[in-house]
Amino acid sequence: MKNKIFKSFLLLSFLEGMGVITLLVFKAGDGGLLDISPQRRILLVAIIAIEILLLSALLRAWSAPQEAQKLFSRLDHFLARDGRLFITLLSLSFLSIFFFGGWVFSYLFIPPALRWVLFWGMLVMLQCDVALAVIHWERTRKGLSLAWQKITSRWKNANPVQKSTFRLLVVIGAIYFATFMIPNALEAWNPHVFSLNGGDENITYPYVVWMLTPGETMEATVYHFFIYEDYHYGYPFYFFSMLAVLPVRLIAGADFSKLTQINLLLLRQLISVLPMIFSALILTYLQTRFRSKGKSVALFLAMLLLAGVVHYNRRFWHPDALVVLCVTLTIFFLDRDQYKYKHNFFLAAFFCGLASAIKLFGFFFVLSIGGYILYGLLKKVLTIKKAVIVSGAFLIVMFGTIIFTNPFLFVQDARGRMLEIMEEKAGEVQEGYDEPDPEGVYQKGILATTPFLQEPYGMGFVLIFLFISVVAGSVWGDHRLVNGVLLGWVVMSAFYLTFFSAIKNYHYWLPTMLPLFSGFFGLAEAGRNLLKTGQISARFFRLVPIIETATWIILFFQLIWSTAQACPFWQELGRIGEIIR
Repeated sequence: MKNKIFKSFLLLSFLEGMGVITLLVFKAGDGGLLDISPQRRILLVAIIAIEILLLSALLRAWSAPQEAQKLFSRLDHFLARDGRLFITLLSLSFLSIFFFGGWVFSYLFIPPALRWVLFWGMLVMLQCDVALAVIHWERTRKGLSLAWQKITSRWKNANPVQKSTFRLLVVIGAIYFATFMIPNALEAWNPHVFSLNGGDENITYPYVVWMLTPGETMEATVYHFFIYEDYHYGYPFYFFSMLAVLPVRLIAGADFSKLTQINLLLLRQLISVLPMIFSALILTYLQTRFRSKGKSVALFLAMLLLAGVVHYNRRFWHPDALVVLCVTLTIFFLDRDQYKYKHNFFLAAFFCGLASAIKLFGFFFVLSIGGYILYGLLKKVLTIKKAVIVSGAFLIVMFGTIIFTNPFLFVQDARGRMLEIMEEKAGEVQEGYDEPDPEGVYQKGILATTPFLQEPYGMGFVLIFLFISVVAGSVWGDHRLVNGVLLGWVVMSAFYLTFFSAIKNYHYWLPTMLPLFSGFFGLAEAGRNLLKTGQISARFFRLVPIIETATWIILFFQLIWSTAQACPFWQELGRIGEIIR
């Protein structure tokens, strides 16, 4: 059975290679074989060499099956250890995707001569992946079963309170999501109405339409898909936006762009509202582990009912919610890593890079990541050598994510245009828009910034309390790692927005404020822990209930404040009749 599959893989790969040789020769031009360019000749020689090796292995498998069996035995022995089979299958899958990407980009910036070589590489990797999985089917099945068990083990091991809390939050999140479908279905009945009321959305929407509009050639279609020509935000924002309206494109055809009401509803709900709900859910889990239903619900609502969040979720399709989600996932995976500096650490690097790829916000993690590695050194989990290695690896993953999730960076003209836009935008952020400023809106500093945070987020004393709470939680709380990373993030991002950004747009602060508001109970938990461990005298035991009571009072005040500030936005729920008609 193994030998048969092995021979089928070799034969199929060999025949595909012959097809690639044929394509290389036929693309040579009118001069036939002698007209092949030097680059194609080198490719041809390399492919012929690979074909000879494949043919030799195929003939060997037919003529000497016993040697093939010895090869399988050695391969089985190698793959049987340390989960190597799963790693090999995953690596082959990654390589097949990599070669497929190379084939797509051969229509953009990779030399066309490599096009079908890359496609062949994808087929060979995919076939090898399937062959190995079939040969080792039992172990593959068991490995997948174990991986699934590991994924679901947290849910199975959760106590009844955690499960019921999670279910309740999901129900609240679903109601919240459905509620915003009312305002988000408004003011976009048709292209004309949308052009009058779209605002920033009206500027961004044509680029998503451009991405889903086929060109006259394959090259033009690929160009449309990747070179979207608006580099104020990174490609991932436009890619996910494109996915949100792709079903409409497939169903409605070329005229899908005229269906503005359904398209904008999908974009607003899936790119703005849904990531914000996921972020609040994850942050609630990080701070409570869902062990307290009351605290979990209160935190979840405190974040989702912020006037700034409600305002953002109402007819504002923008990348900030995706940035908030990437920031949250960076904190989540650092918490899961727990100073092991393994795969979760690099998943954090990936999401940090994705936040940077979308809107450069990932760079504000420099203080958190530096502190995380420094703490590993102090705990002697890391040596200086290993600290340098993991730091370098984190940067490689982060910058690799930025580069490969923004493929337009490989095209010189697009890269130059992006740099121009970034320079122009940096000037706007630092100096403000080119308009009169009699009220001093574009001033920087704490006194100039604080008034603009009050309405969308909270009173000054609430923000100060939250900061103190996060500091206390990072030093003495139950979740010190989460709050420590969160503290570094908040300090760095808030410092930039306060002292370097002249523009006071409320949504700039969303990636800072949502994590900050998750730390409401940090001070109360810190006090309780200090009392429990005897680090403070028992005579202060009355102080802990006072702090907890004060925390709940401030939290309820904040919920009332947020609801009051968001009232103008909630009033649009009464316009449901316009949608029904």
